[in-house]
Amino acid sequence: MIHSSKDRWNELALFLVVTGVSVFALSSLVAFLVDDREAGVNGVLVVLPSVLIGLGTARAYRRRRAASGGGG
Repeated sequence: MIHSSKDRWNELALFLVVTGVSVFALSSLVAFLVDDREAGVNGVLVVLPSVLIGLGTARAYRRRRAASGGGG
């Protein structure tokens, strides 16, 4: 299957935006839940799930575009 460069850029932009929003949301949630009981939380616990959420969203986008015939 051939993807256009526009689809690749859209997929990359979707991944970056969703990952960024997820990092912000999970960081806020962790900051609220920890509430100064622990000085720090390992960043991997926030970044890794955010990247996985971003990858899952980009994959769903790719599958949806492929199912609808791709193209722009």
